[in-house]
Amino acid sequence: MWDRDDSQEVGLEAAILERVRNSSLVEWFCADNVVGLKYTAEAAATIFSWVGERRA
Repeated sequence: MWDRDDSQEVGLEAAILERVRNSSLVEWFCADNVVGLKYTAEAAATIFSWVGERRA
């Protein structure tokens, strides 16, 4: 069985990674470079399309 401490550590690590990822997205969206914004929007659209896909 999994130890509770291990599960808590995994959850904490996931929360930290999500926070870092979200702050990185904010930095991209706040960029003055319009090309950078377009690239970010296209990348986000690609990622979100993967979420809804079902793989055979």
